[in-house]
Amino acid sequence: MIGTCVAADATGATSVPGVWVAGNVADPTEQVIGSAAAGVRAAAAVNADPIAEETDRAVAARAAA
Repeated sequence: MIGTCVAADATGATSVPGVWVAGNVADPTEQVIGSAAAGVRAAAAVNADPIAEETDRAVAARAAA
């Protein structure tokens, strides 16, 4: 084994809600380009998380009306 890493899904989400990882934290063998791509995927997931939460609240409020 080359090093240790934090377990995460394809978007970089960890088992801790609201915590994402990318690059060498998720895969110690990753190179610069792969790490940058992982960062982009994680950033997209971080951005999508509050949007999904807001959408869920809006749908629930509409259903309750």
